[in-house]
Amino acid sequence: MIDERTEGLTCMRINIEEHAQGFLEHLGESDDADVSTYLAAHQIDIQAGSMLVDYLVDRGWAKDHSTFGEVDCALTGSGLAVAQRLRTERRSPAHRLSNLRARMLTWLEHNRGTQDWSDFAASEAARFGDADFTWAEIEREAAYLYGHRLITAATIDQAEDGTISPAISAEGRDCLIHFEGDVNQYLNRSARPSAQHTTHNTTTITMADSVGNITNASSHVMQNAISGLDTTKVLEFAGAVRQTLPVLGLDDDAQRTVDGQAEELHNEANSAAPNRGKMRQLLDGILEALGSAGATVAQKMVLAAGNEAIQAING
Repeated sequence: MIDERTEGLTCMRINIEEHAQGFLEHLGESDDADVSTYLAAHQIDIQAGSMLVDYLVDRGWAKDHSTFGEVDCALTGSGLAVAQRLRTERRSPAHRLSNLRARMLTWLEHNRGTQDWSDFAASEAARFGDADFTWAEIEREAAYLYGHRLITAATIDQAEDGTISPAISAEGRDCLIHFEGDVNQYLNRSARPSAQHTTHNTTTITMADSVGNITNASSHVMQNAISGLDTTKVLEFAGAVRQTLPVLGLDDDAQRTVDGQAEELHNEANSAAPNRGKMRQLLDGILEALGSAGATVAQKMVLAAGNEAIQAING
């Protein structure tokens, strides 16, 4: 049987990152903000509190001042800077609403058959720093999700759209799975201009959508296949890299470098006599750069395409 103390600790292990951010923001509010106040307000026991302190200390955001039987810490300069940035982000309407929409989709995914948003409003998902999501915000964003077909709901007179028997739709699950609940990114995925890269030898790579579906047309690819080197996978990888670069989280300089390498790789793979060594060198450089990007569905997809391209080059 799990007692309240163990149950609280289990919850903290599940939500450690979210709680740690709130903890960090609390400590950054003022010099008077202390650890015990936050722990008491969130009913966090001493063991779970130690986990929070360890989380901050391990990242260089705090120094541990705990004593026997009491959890305590103080922010470092970098910790204070992160706390201030988090508080600024939370006050941003765009960040706030984007976060709410993602939480609503995630909550619906794990709470099937709900009658309305009351349980969501009473859950931890509706807690947001020192300014929890309001019922008006929840209703408004439910209507937004419903209007964009990310959720389904019953239609009843005098009830706001998306508020009665809400359920996540197939589109909503796509947004949650492939875009981590980022509704804006999901809705704008088809609005991005398609990129067409045409060389003098009439090779064309057309990006059909945001997940890297690619069509290739080239006489050289056929010739290469006949000569024992099919570069189709290499061309597909080069195209996928250039398509997904905006969502991989690389800085501007890294994006430009990788984009140039991908274009050079495409040109080499599409030449009449592609050089295996040069293609492998370019591939390795691109994969090394992409390895530093955040672990997302897009990143994993591109890395998998890179491995297939390497196999094609190796024969």
